[in-house]
Amino acid sequence: MEINSLKFEISHYDLSYEKKVIVRKLTGGKYQKEYPEVTDYAVLNGLKTKINKKGEIYGDYWIADTQDVYEGPMDMIAYGPDYTFQKTNAYGAFPTDKTIGTKPSIKYSLIEERAKVIKKYIYPKCFYDEEYYIVEFGEYPQNLAMPNTQKTLNDLYSQNKLNKTGRSFSRDIGDVNEGMLCVTEDEYEYQGKKYVRVKNLNPEGVLSNGKKAGVEEYYWIKVEPVVWFVDKGEDIATTNKIIIGGVAYNNSETYNYQNTYISNFIEYFFKREINQKTIRLNTEYTQSNDENSNQKNTHKVKVKVKK
Repeated sequence: MEINSLKFEISHYDLSYEKKVIVRKLTGGKYQKEYPEVTDYAVLNGLKTKINKKGEIYGDYWIADTQDVYEGPMDMIAYGPDYTFQKTNAYGAFPTDKTIGTKPSIKYSLIEERAKVIKKYIYPKCFYDEEYYIVEFGEYPQNLAMPNTQKTLNDLYSQNKLNKTGRSFSRDIGDVNEGMLCVTEDEYEYQGKKYVRVKNLNPEGVLSNGKKAGVEEYYWIKVEPVVWFVDKGEDIATTNKIIIGGVAYNNSETYNYQNTYISNFIEYFFKREINQKTIRLNTEYTQSNDENSNQKNTHKVKVKVKK
């Protein structure tokens, strides 16, 4: 199936607590952890990080639905909610909040033939077996390069000695009320691995090394296979980690997913970018390190928001 025909979205419901516990037990705690795991790329793009008692870094992610909030006495519920939030896995947030992350999902049957199955787990229940898969599908920027690699890549970049792969990845720097404004950042190859030079948009975000992003202006992020958790019975695959950060849900609360700010980002950018073809360059190239050079890679998308 062509990538353009695939339909990625955000689920209207979260995986049940019971299933999360089951999967954690089946996988020895490696997948579907108690607190949602995050990628450094999502953090650098604006995802707000939290740290639990075990020292694990996590964040919140969008659910494609709304949550009514009642603050008055219970007998006042008949008069309707005091206000409405966009739902997240934790509770709710203003839909314009760019510190909430995203875990895209898709029908597993649409990617089954192209996905690489890493593990299969079977949970016996009520005379039938529930199947859960861990698969890889597509590639996306995710985690920090090692410190020595960061230095090497910086040196090579400053000397114009890194090869572009022909791929790029987009991040939103726009205002949800004015329209999506995305900047693309090129992917580079070094010793058979792929990296993106990412500008730090979230100094307070805590990265996988346990440190705040701080004043460092750029980080090198590895482009890696995207890991998806698959509930075979429900025919749904969801990214195991929060991999998108810095993208608002919409300019107002809505129980619809279509034509929202986040749906446009996933449709116009994410869908294409996780399955780009790599075009390796065998010769050196000339590039501009001027900070304003990114302007030519900035594109604005007219976003139709649905209330």
